[in-house]
Amino acid sequence: MKHTISHSMVTAKLCFRLLPIQILLAVIGAFNGIVTSLFASNFIGQDAMSAVGLFAPISMFIGAVSTMLLGGSQILSAEYKGKNQVTRTQEVFSLDMVLSFAFSVFVAVLLAAAGAFNWTGMFTNDPAVRVFFNQYLIGMSLGILPQVLGQQLSGFLSLENQTRLTLAASTVYILVNPVFNYIFIMKLGMQALGLALASVLGLWVFLIIQAQYFFTKRANFRFQLKGFRIKDSWSIVRIGAPGALTCGYLTIRGFWVNALITSFVGAVGLSAFTACNTFLNLFWAVPNGMAAVSRMLFSVAQGEEDRQTIQDIMRNALYRYVPIMLAVAGFIAIMAVPFTRLYYQDIKIYLD
Repeated sequence: MKHTISHSMVTAKLCFRLLPIQILLAVIGAFNGIVTSLFASNFIGQDAMSAVGLFAPISMFIGAVSTMLLGGSQILSAEYKGKNQVTRTQEVFSLDMVLSFAFSVFVAVLLAAAGAFNWTGMFTNDPAVRVFFNQYLIGMSLGILPQVLGQQLSGFLSLENQTRLTLAASTVYILVNPVFNYIFIMKLGMQALGLALASVLGLWVFLIIQAQYFFTKRANFRFQLKGFRIKDSWSIVRIGAPGALTCGYLTIRGFWVNALITSFVGAVGLSAFTACNTFLNLFWAVPNGMAAVSRMLFSVAQGEEDRQTIQDIMRNALYRYVPIMLAVAGFIAIMAVPFTRLYYQDIKIYLD
């Protein structure tokens, strides 16, 4: 009994030791959304804020697919690593990079074309909002690749025990993002396109800082264009899909709610809804970080066929993570009014 309790405590300590960096990784996307929405609402206008809101479900969809690829490849790679099949881990890493690259390029081309040729009528019929949305789509299309690849590299850096590099990349990203927004919005007056380019440049900085490690001799994971098995793609999708279900649900919800607000409320409602969502995404980083830690440790334990650790991970999620999330939810409810005033000073908007 003492051995079981001791083992459970060790697992819990490991979970909480890894949790801060994973929350920080999840915060990156939320922080980008907050900075973007603050500049949009305070320095451009309601229509730009609506454009950011229209893009949010698209970003969620990209994040869902990226999470699926990362989760599946991490678990599959850890299984092979636990069986000491080093070559297979390399193959999974390379395949993950290829799949991520192909998905990113496909989505980027689609978004750029939609913005350039004004194929955005399905999102909004408001001509003023569509102008901003088209600009925003074109700009954000340049950031799909660093967004997806950056998330993949963050996960594999954790397996390499190089979370400090990811922490450095995250810190730099958080510092440069407001600077880029200030330059493009306040100085150059690029409006929605400037909002997008500020995010894009920050994402490229984040990717480059992380990617350099994988070109060193210390890296256990190395990209190889040949040798990976395409048939492992199904295994990655099958294993990673359950971990991306929440993101998938939020994507569908986002498209549906946006459509309802656009049809029955208008740009004012969409702008307010965007402000709420972007700020709440900051707190979504907590459960997302918890899920990332659990997935990472679970993959290693599964590869080593360590059932006790798997049970301890699930127990930790139920008895420790859930109470933390209840406390976070209570804090959000208490701070609702101060948080709202960050975006809108007009009481008519945020009371409606």
